[in-house]
Amino acid sequence: FTEIGSLRSSNSSLREENVLLLAQNTVLKKLEEENKSLREQLRTPQKGLTIKATAAPIGFSGLGAESILLIDRGKNNRIEKGDFVVVKNILIGRVVEVNSRVSSVQLLTDPDTKIPVKTDTGSEGILEGQFGSSLVLTNVSQDQVLKEGQLLLTSGKNEYPKDLVVGRIKKVNRIEKEFFQKAEIEPLLANKDLSL
Repeated sequence: FTEIGSLRSSNSSLREENVLLLAQNTVLKKLEEENKSLREQLRTPQKGLTIKATAAPIGFSGLGAESILLIDRGKNNRIEKGDFVVVKNILIGRVVEVNSRVSSVQLLTDPDTKIPVKTDTGSEGILEGQFGSSLVLTNVSQDQVLKEGQLLLTSGKNEYPKDLVVGRIKKVNRIEKEFFQKAEIEPLLANKDLSL
């Protein structure tokens, strides 16, 4: 009977140790993912940008259109209002609200977003969010050349870093009688690509 009692005690200790190791393994996997993300960011360095933290999306704020993304980092991780959120060399948005552990990111599709941009051939305009779900390039003079498939980059004006990718021209809307031409823009990372 004594031996059976000690076997039960030993079995219980092993189960407890197994649970603790599983929990530790989960934490290590999370750290490995964060390290991988940081390594990818460091492989695509951008002048003037400092990586403060890696973050994961945790949901969207508000009803209807998904134009405000919530991320799992905040003041405790040195995140500040106005910080840029970048995946590799692609601009996702800008931090507009910060709590201790969560931040709100205004995505490019937000109707209040207006970013000075240029095409990869140098044509300049303004990228604007539309209805929280689409993007449009405006204020491009008629003498500038816009083509489907061209990449759009931040121009470096209005506090935005230079040469971050914001999207690709999907369709050019040029009306001869108008002073400016417009284009529909396809984001390289859609909201659904920001996996939760």
